[in-house]
Amino acid sequence: MKACLAILCAQSRTEEPKRPGPALRVWLLCLGFLLLIAGAQGELVPEAGRPPNLTPDYAGIVIPPNIAPLNFAINEPAARFRVEISSRSGQSIQIASRTGKILIPQVDWRALLQANRGQALHPMMT
Repeated sequence: MKACLAILCAQSRTEEPKRPGPALRVWLLCLGFLLLIAGAQGELVPEAGRPPNLTPDYAGIVIPPNIAPLNFAINEPAARFRVEISSRSGQSIQIASRTGKILIPQVDWRALLQANRGQALHPMMT
């Protein structure tokens, strides 16, 4: 291990350091921007203590596993809306909206329903 380190150090002393090319700079800039966005957190919303006002209201219904996505609108004042629909199995569905209209992707919806026949779906809205 020490021999490898000595060789690397010897090579770095004899070679001139290279500057990153334009493609690497752009890539690093994009990576930094994505990390900045990923680390940004939205405003915390206090819990209302009641279910949200939805149109149509699907609370308590039983849905067949072959039904089209049950899109809905959140009728609450907010600048941004986030919905996560999950169940016991499969990948959860995450949707973001600025208008409150929640349009569920059909492929993700079908996969979640097929993986959870007979199970409850758990929507979480923030």
